Amino acid sequence: MTEEKRKFALYLGAATATRQTILSASFLAKIEEGEAEKLVPHNAGDADYDAYFMVSKAKTPRWMQILSGVFNMPQFKKGSPASVVIFEEAGRIFAVTFGYGSKLLNEYQVEGDFGIKVAINAVADTALKAVQKSNVASAIQQFAQSAFKARFGSFGGQNKFEILKRVSGAVAADDDLNSVVGAAGLSLTTKLNFADIKQIASKALTFYASDAYKKTAFSVVDEFKPVLALAEVERLDALLLQSVQSQQSTFEICLPQLNVEDSGYVKIYGSGLKGDFPDVSLDLYKTSFDNLGDITLADLKDDSVCLYNDEHVNVGNWSVYKCLIGGLDDADGTRFVLNDAHWYIPSEAIVQLVEKYFDDRKAASDPKLATFEVTEWEKEVGKKGKTKAVPVYEREETYNERVANDSGYVLFDQIWHVADDGTFQKLEVCDLYDPVRLRMIHVKRTSRQPSMLSYLFEQGQRAADLWQRDDVRAQFIARVRAEAGDAAADKLAAVALEPGALIIEFAIADHENAQGHHTIPFLGKLSFENKARDVELRGFKSQVRFITLEKPHAI
Repeated sequence: MTEEKRKFALYLGAATATRQTILSASFLAKIEEGEAEKLVPHNAGDADYDAYFMVSKAKTPRWMQILSGVFNMPQFKKGSPASVVIFEEAGRIFAVTFGYGSKLLNEYQVEGDFGIKVAINAVADTALKAVQKSNVASAIQQFAQSAFKARFGSFGGQNKFEILKRVSGAVAADDDLNSVVGAAGLSLTTKLNFADIKQIASKALTFYASDAYKKTAFSVVDEFKPVLALAEVERLDALLLQSVQSQQSTFEICLPQLNVEDSGYVKIYGSGLKGDFPDVSLDLYKTSFDNLGDITLADLKDDSVCLYNDEHVNVGNWSVYKCLIGGLDDADGTRFVLNDAHWYIPSEAIVQLVEKYFDDRKAASDPKLATFEVTEWEKEVGKKGKTKAVPVYEREETYNERVANDSGYVLFDQIWHVADDGTFQKLEVCDLYDPVRLRMIHVKRTSRQPSMLSYLFEQGQRAADLWQRDDVRAQFIARVRAEAGDAAADKLAAVALEPGALIIEFAIADHENAQGHHTIPFLGKLSFENKARDVELRGFKSQVRFITLEKPHAI
């Protein structure tokens, strides 16, 4: 006879948590108002458990509203039940949840890495069933599942710029735990009963405290540490809001979808924006506010982004806050990254790796890449009533044409390459080509928004891919011959596929910072490192160069 297995969802309270603070304020209010009740144990020996129960109010599904226009629908009165049980073990507060009970907890009073840490210590990196990761620079989530036990590497492993969000697998050689799913909480299957929950919690706490994972493929989980203290999260959220309210934020809206193919169109609710949008951006969201200073943190958390597929089915709903990705440095110079509504601190090793990689590829200014011309100055009044003149720059297409005419560089902006086999019709290799130093230059004005930088670096990655095609190389060399002469074309053709002969350059036009230097946000450097490595694997050198822009000035 097969032994019955039971499932439990276990959460570990933060070091400062109490039996009360581990519960959310809204749930505590419901207990106070009588909408939730405290359960009474059968036996006096179970009095050290605090158990609560509630049933959510019935909500009529949208599809029932659709059918009610045609049919007489029955009354819908059912709600969803949930319970949470609080107890202490080994000097720590634990919570076991049932139904949607995890929603009744205070997320800032539970250890956010408890489930993950238990799972990566309890499950061998060769016995995984499923892995979910999130790329810190793009917010793209990857979910992979295996029908059999598989190695971590079978799921793509984890590069240094990904955050491990969920791990599941079988627990080997353990009489109590059969399998676990680790995220913030720990979902587990066991042959034990609820009466053994303290024994289970004690074992989970032992796994949580272990550093055995550091000797496995899971060691990369330490590259990004979650920020768990509420006061610190609130401080970072305040800095986030300041960035969002600025003209050039270091944050962007990216949908945290699991399947890109689900994308059809987006609606933004609560902001006042009407209609459907093919994509969403922070700039689009900000157009719903007459004054950027009016944006509040509550707006970011209450307004929602809803994704629909081409069949008009809603496939995802997230708050604007949850969709924001980006990074910032605080006054002490500590770097923080926001991803999927959670703040992380990158390890010092990651910071040094990324900064060195970027600095090693940062080239000196090029006199031929002149500054963008200012076409007009707009008057802008700041939040404190101070007036300044803000430059309006020429378009990138105009800039590229002007530089090509003045410098001897070959213009490739808006010059489309067409595949002989019909696989694509209109793709660019670069904006400008330097026939002397063999540089394929990609120009982008502004370096603050993650989406702009990510797009720029993806252009370089795409150029490296296109260059592997005979038809693209032939078309490119033919234009160089027509514009720069036979010698320039022959020079390029002779080394076209020679490793390290050609350079893909990212020319970023931006203001200098307060210290008189050019740089980009840390998240942009992460994206650069990620894409530039692919460029270099394809035989190119990569580099970044800055073009200095005129700054706004007081008037």
